[in-house]
Amino acid sequence: MEDPPPKSSPEFIDVIHTTPKTIEFISDPQKIKLLLNNELYPIIALLRHGNFTAKEITELYSTYSGSGYKPKSEKTIYRYLKELKEAGLIDEVGQRVIKGQTATEKIWGRTAKVFYIQQEEGEEFVEKLCKEDCVACKDDGLHLQAQKGLGLMTLLKDIYPVEHTKVNFSKFMNSLEKAIMNEFQQQLAKLTENELNQVARLPYNAITNLLTMSGLISLMNKAPEFLDKRIKKYLTS
Repeated sequence: MEDPPPKSSPEFIDVIHTTPKTIEFISDPQKIKLLLNNELYPIIALLRHGNFTAKEITELYSTYSGSGYKPKSEKTIYRYLKELKEAGLIDEVGQRVIKGQTATEKIWGRTAKVFYIQQEEGEEFVEKLCKEDCVACKDDGLHLQAQKGLGLMTLLKDIYPVEHTKVNFSKFMNSLEKAIMNEFQQQLAKLTENELNQVARLPYNAITNLLTMSGLISLMNKAPEFLDKRIKKYLTS
């Protein structure tokens, strides 16, 4: 893969030596935690639009953070960059050469154009209440998978009997999501770099919807009884 052309102005030229992957599936809990960190997310969001120096990131940080967050100092931004780099989410992708100076500035970029969070929870999480010190379910005693199962049960109450517990619906959701995840990962593996880039240009929510729909359509095409089998297993008597 060829490196992107250098960015330049009358004052400087950017030399980029690293290109990001198109899509990276993130399942490591620590990486997921960093991606969802409100203080770090603005940097991740900004770098989706290109490569920037620490000074530029400091100046643009407030644009990508919520209204309740104050601007950060360049020292703080450097600390954030180091944390994200150590997690493998961003890297030093090049140098900015200032005309008339010997010193260069580091340029930062993402290691992937799209980070897709692949968070799986075992069945033990949906079959029991959490411990009191569990952060994931501090509010109502249910892990995310059980919460989704409860939401699905509410939406489908007129289609499937409500007496089916949230565990049934949670297991159904978990089974369906895992199968769809495996399917669209196989689909992505068959795409060329240009085709992957077509997907990566979309907003994150659009990518999530697109991958879910394509995975489900592909599974239904391969095995029309795919969904029916899971419904019978978990949601019908």
